[in-house]
Amino acid sequence: MDRNALNFIIDMIMFILIAALITIGLLLGLVIPTGEVPPQQKYLLQLHRHDWGDIHLYLALIFLVVLVIHIYLHWAWIKATTRKYFRSYSVLWALAITPIVLLLFIWLVYPRRQRPTEHEQSLNLKTDEVGAWRSGTFDEDAYGQRRKGQGR
Repeated sequence: MDRNALNFIIDMIMFILIAALITIGLLLGLVIPTGEVPPQQKYLLQLHRHDWGDIHLYLALIFLVVLVIHIYLHWAWIKATTRKYFRSYSVLWALAITPIVLLLFIWLVYPRRQRPTEHEQSLNLKTDEVGAWRSGTFDEDAYGQRRKGQGR
């Protein structure tokens, strides 16, 4: 198979994958409901909302692999074009590192939601009560009644 045919196939696979990712993302964001709704409403085409999320994740991982192959196949063009427009390597490195630093900054600063463990779920703790439970400022008495400030 010649290089042009391979590039075409890789590009078509990427197009199909990104179209599927966008479609499933729109389904998850706009069509399939979240929250306190009857469980049967969280199904579309006999797949639960979490199944659609899993498909979305797997397609995204496949897309990343195909993207790496795409970049590898076009690496000579990327180098030539980069050298043409950016004579200085310091500008090139700044352009390459800036998005990585920005993503790392967002990842470090963005607050993570505490997910309850199985034991905490069995206590029927609300999401905002999980932190209090873990810090020992939220507890239940022997009768299963919640009480605050008693530690674990």
